[in-house]
Amino acid sequence: MKKNRIFELLMFISIIIILYFFPPQVFADQLNNGNINYEWYHYITNQYKIDPKTVLKTANKIKIAIIDTGIDRNICWLDTSNTQIYYVAGDKNDNKHGTLISSILASNNKYGVRGVIPGIKIQSIKVGDSQNISQADLIKGISRAIELKPDIISMSLSTYYDNNQLHDVIKRALKENILVVASVGNDYYRGKSFPASYSEVMAVTAVDQDSDRLFRANTNNDISVAAPGKGIIAIDSKGNKVNYSGTSAAVPFVVGLAAILKSEDPSLNPNEIKNIIQMTATDLGDIGKDCYYGYGLIDFNKALYKARLKASLLDKNGQSYLLIKVADKNGDLINGDYKLCITIQDYLSSLVIKRDIIIMKNGCVKVPYTSNNNEQVTITSVNDDLVPYILKY
Repeated sequence: MKKNRIFELLMFISIIIILYFFPPQVFADQLNNGNINYEWYHYITNQYKIDPKTVLKTANKIKIAIIDTGIDRNICWLDTSNTQIYYVAGDKNDNKHGTLISSILASNNKYGVRGVIPGIKIQSIKVGDSQNISQADLIKGISRAIELKPDIISMSLSTYYDNNQLHDVIKRALKENILVVASVGNDYYRGKSFPASYSEVMAVTAVDQDSDRLFRANTNNDISVAAPGKGIIAIDSKGNKVNYSGTSAAVPFVVGLAAILKSEDPSLNPNEIKNIIQMTATDLGDIGKDCYYGYGLIDFNKALYKARLKASLLDKNGQSYLLIKVADKNGDLINGDYKLCITIQDYLSSLVIKRDIIIMKNGCVKVPYTSNNNEQVTITSVNDDLVPYILKY
């Protein structure tokens, strides 16, 4: 009898220990998401809600140029088939910072570290080392990146010296339809830092797991958004798993979100991507944009919904509307009178609006509609052979 009680007590203690270190939510996440290891920063940005198939599609379609100190190609977390390495300047044996940043973005989970977009195509451009990155070499690196035609340029670096040539090459990237994302820096400095402070760039600051600003992050009115940047699990150039902090660590999250949006709608230009991310960010600090958090903490789920929503148009009277057409399963527009049902659901509340509409003989209809950035719009057809859709603005 006494042995049974001891056994029951040990079992009870074991269960308590298991539940403490491995809560049910963790098991549920791993079961539902193919044993994906999510960390706190995947939750506060709602990244964990993104379908892994969407992430995989992004990895296969989008190219990221990481301008930094290079990358250690021998580390097995890296998908070498999706990685190109280019040299501009710096000690070829010093790839520390660039390796950390690249692992946060693209780690394939072999070390138990899940990158924002595992296996995404990387163009690593080495413009210096831990000791020095000159503006001249940075300009050369950006020029090289433009030649490679990536979708996004990522720069986890900053300088306090404005430079017309640096600004010009950033403008050239934008003209080539390349989004540029850069960190604001970590020197407790209140003032501009470059290239982040150029209006053409998406400037990123960092927050911790409580959504509080990283104390040493620089502040200015040019900050676009905030992203997780304290205690981010990364892999160093020796293959060790480490905790890394700084606005540099926040950049891969914004780059990853931008990549998902670009993959979802390849027609989006850099300004549209930037606006979607800013519009859907969770406001932090003072109401509206401020010098500490910009527009707030990025939200993967809201931003993706917004990209899929295909923002509404404006008519001559300033009334916003959705422009809807009907096509057959081959994608050919058709004429005729067809009944559709449009459903607008605010996913932050229980509000659901349904409207029956008629597509007239021109195969097109306007539906009055004003977006508050929180909706998911669905259109269904009575006839399964028809495919209604919202036109791109």
